[in-house]
Amino acid sequence: MMAAPGTEDRRTPDWLNASAEDLFRQVFGQGGLHELFRGMQDIPGFGSPGIIGVGSTVKVHTDKHRVLALCRKAGIDSENDGLRIKSLGKEGRVIKVDREDNTAKVTVKGVGDVWLPAEAVDAAGGMGLDSFMFTSPFVNTPFGGGGGGYPQQKTVQQRMMVQHIRQRVSATPPLPLEQWRTHPQEATAAISKMSKQGRVDEAMSAVELMVQNHVEANTFHYNAVLSGCKREGRWAFALGLLSKLRLLALDPSIVTYNSVISACAEGSAWQVALDLLQACSADRRILPTEITFNAAISACARGRESMMAMSLLRTMQDRSLQRDQISFGAAMTAADSWQQAIHLLDLMTDALVSPDVITYSAAITVCGSKSQWQHALYILEGMHGARTAPNQITYGAAISACERGHEWQHAMDLLSTMYSQKYAPNQIVSSAAISACEKASKWQAALALSVGMTASKLEQDIISCNPVIAACANGGQWQLALQLLADMNATGSLCPDCFSYTAAITACSRTSQWQRALQLWDDMSTAGTEASSISWNAVISACEKGGQWELALCALEAMVAECLPQETTFGAAISACARGSRWQSAMMLLGDCKERKLQPSVISYSAAISACEDAAEWQPALQMLSRMLEDTTTPNLVTYSSVISACERGLQWQLALELLRDMARLKLTPDAITCSSAISACEQGGLWHVAVRLLADIKIFAALPTHGSTAAAISACQSQGRWQMVSNLLLDTSTPAGTEDMLSTSRSGLVEVSQEGVQL
Repeated sequence: MMAAPGTEDRRTPDWLNASAEDLFRQVFGQGGLHELFRGMQDIPGFGSPGIIGVGSTVKVHTDKHRVLALCRKAGIDSENDGLRIKSLGKEGRVIKVDREDNTAKVTVKGVGDVWLPAEAVDAAGGMGLDSFMFTSPFVNTPFGGGGGGYPQQKTVQQRMMVQHIRQRVSATPPLPLEQWRTHPQEATAAISKMSKQGRVDEAMSAVELMVQNHVEANTFHYNAVLSGCKREGRWAFALGLLSKLRLLALDPSIVTYNSVISACAEGSAWQVALDLLQACSADRRILPTEITFNAAISACARGRESMMAMSLLRTMQDRSLQRDQISFGAAMTAADSWQQAIHLLDLMTDALVSPDVITYSAAITVCGSKSQWQHALYILEGMHGARTAPNQITYGAAISACERGHEWQHAMDLLSTMYSQKYAPNQIVSSAAISACEKASKWQAALALSVGMTASKLEQDIISCNPVIAACANGGQWQLALQLLADMNATGSLCPDCFSYTAAITACSRTSQWQRALQLWDDMSTAGTEASSISWNAVISACEKGGQWELALCALEAMVAECLPQETTFGAAISACARGSRWQSAMMLLGDCKERKLQPSVISYSAAISACEDAAEWQPALQMLSRMLEDTTTPNLVTYSSVISACERGLQWQLALELLRDMARLKLTPDAITCSSAISACEQGGLWHVAVRLLADIKIFAALPTHGSTAAAISACQSQGRWQMVSNLLLDTSTPAGTEDMLSTSRSGLVEVSQEGVQL
């Protein structure tokens, strides 16, 4: 029964005792519900039941190890574990849902976007249309796909929703409905205030209470609610309200469309935003404004739809709509190439629109993402000419561009400029500078920046710590790398990820600390950190450096059971077999590599041939060289040197010299080792003149011959009775010290010849 006009009904409204489903129907009506679902079936994330939904507010659990373990269980990799750790205990809004994996992409304020499993979050406040659509009310209804009929008993989710609404209403003072009846502008102001304070659900309840009590609720009131949806990115809720307006025979205004499109932009629903823009343009009563197009371009920017954003920019020009800094700035954010970013800056100049610091920063970011650090610095320099002062974000983007271009010195110069202009680098900027130093193997500079972050009380995270460990690995500082990893484990806020462990393992591998590398591998497995192919490559390489070919093969076998090996994986295992002179195993691995459709590199081939060289297996060595040429893999100096040495050790001097001629045809200059092997082959064949010539080549290309090469050349001359040449070689000042002691037999032969009157 309705209250009499002029009096306020003090009884408990019926809707406080209603189910969540009934509340939904009160807001949207039966027709609105059907219409809404018909129009949203193809939108990703809609149409299937679950615990959380797009637009709902959730709170991340606080147990770090449990959250990360749930992520691994759900198939989420460890790349963004640093962001997940920062999100612990914080609230965020769901922007995307994957029903197959039961995971959600959550935007956490101050952290960013992270994927989380549904089990790692709890429903928080801020439930609206979008939450109701994905939670329990429709699980057992035709809309949820669970069959006909309505649930006979409220689920836990329903009871929580109703309790939430009751708590919100009981804590809110009674609304002055009679005052609003005669002063609707006061209702608009009050509802706008609720929306601005983030109380969108309460604002919506106020509008519905007005409708129930026959207080006029017009488009302005609904627009006030929509303004809150716009700020919070609750695009599904906003879309439902737009449908509700039509059912109430209220005409949406351009402000209505602007708010809904802006909500879609915040919620990364760019397809819906473009559909709304098209609908708005088709309505002759409503003319899209600059704000409408700017919101649509922003939505495209969120979806990285650069071509669509540029098309909307051209449409604005065709419709004589004023393009401003917001228009170009949003399009700049959507740009997917550095050429497009430069073009947009030129368009701004033609349109007499001065780029602001946000636009410049976006352009620098685009150039940096495409490794165009020179263009990024050029744009930064142009800001000074345009009298636009760079800010912290601008410098951060420029430093990131230098980081991608491995220009660590420029990055450090920009960091120094920031300090001189009283800009304190934040965590992101410092991390980018550290990464630039890491890529240039400047571990001292990376470590100094890390210490500087601590001194400046900047919070260290995975993004800033990992490059320091990697820099130490590149610089051979394995002790420092292990200490940094231990420091990460000792902190409660940091959890080493796959990259952290891999960098530390690589540091141990490069210094032959294979036992420590295996211990780190065990630690990584114990921590539940999922290994990547790069991690496996690092541990296999560590075994190779330590001469542990059996362990390398065991690691390769274990890797095949977990992930797909890469060519570099087989290369490391083949090198391990080469160190252990296991040429059969090396050849088998080479065959396995090709069976997996992986093209062996020249390094892998050379390592396998080297294994044959040590065992004097010249035939398999020649077979692999022939296979290389069939695979169009060009042999290098190391390859030929190993094959020639294998032939020499197998007493195949003719083949060795033929291979030497092949090197000349390929314009490969033999080094001292190659020439030494060839000289030894000449000794076997008695080719003293070729041996002497090769010895001279060593003096030209390698500066100093080895003891073995000189001794082999002298022996070749001696076997052919070329005592004059033996004398010349012995008296040569470039002959290595100690060779005379090795050639006493040659000296006695010279004495005999001298006594017979031969001129020395």
